[in-house]
Amino acid sequence: MPAKRHALSLLVVAGLVALLLLAARGSDPHAIDLLRALEPPSLAQPFGTDHLGRSIAVRLADGLWRTLAVLFLLTAVAIPAGFALGFLAIFGSEAISRFAICFARAGVAVPTFILALAATAVFGLSPVSVGIAIGVAAAAQYTLLAAELGRTALKEHFVLASVALGVSPVGIAIRHVLPTIAPVLRRHLSTDLARAVVAYAGLAFIGLGADTGRSDWGAMAWEYRAWVFEAPWLLFGPAAAVGVLAGGLSYAMDD
Repeated sequence: MPAKRHALSLLVVAGLVALLLLAARGSDPHAIDLLRALEPPSLAQPFGTDHLGRSIAVRLADGLWRTLAVLFLLTAVAIPAGFALGFLAIFGSEAISRFAICFARAGVAVPTFILALAATAVFGLSPVSVGIAIGVAAAAQYTLLAAELGRTALKEHFVLASVALGVSPVGIAIRHVLPTIAPVLRRHLSTDLARAVVAYAGLAFIGLGADTGRSDWGAMAWEYRAWVFEAPWLLFGPAAAVGVLAGGLSYAMDD
């Protein structure tokens, strides 16, 4: 049953990506055509058009790339940094271990959304600033997870045997500790990726998404909120995109 659920989630996410990219092929997300303003969903326009005649599907596809960039940066920052600090906490000296743990605890104390909000206020809303900010915040959590799970893994008999045989700490970490803790960290990553999708959309929705030329899903929802009764399909597109991508990532990577 879990395998079927994971497969279905992957198909939903892949279907969303394929649909949006197919609709956006060769199209300009900023192209204005007032003669086609507020067209309801159709075969030609699966999500309809907005008040400026722009294709909702094309704009969603453009926003998808920006959201995927956030997820990529989150993973690229959080996983290596969290593993490195976690392994330093396990194999490093007492001073290094204390520094890594204290740094991680301080990072966990700061809410991820607040850190992303601060980074956005300073550097502006972009996939780079949000992805790195969320990645730094997540790295603190992965440090604590890697350290705690790694210490537990070191008590296993096969790991103790490797230590007795003189295997280096790096070899033990790569061959034994990392494969042991990877499933737990993967489940944690699925939650972080889903939260990042929602956080990025939220940052674009609240005042920071006031640039109507931007195709971020949250910015689209902010722009289209005034048309909720006249053209409700405008809000359906970005809301469904956030929900499907976040939910799909969460279920697809969870056990």
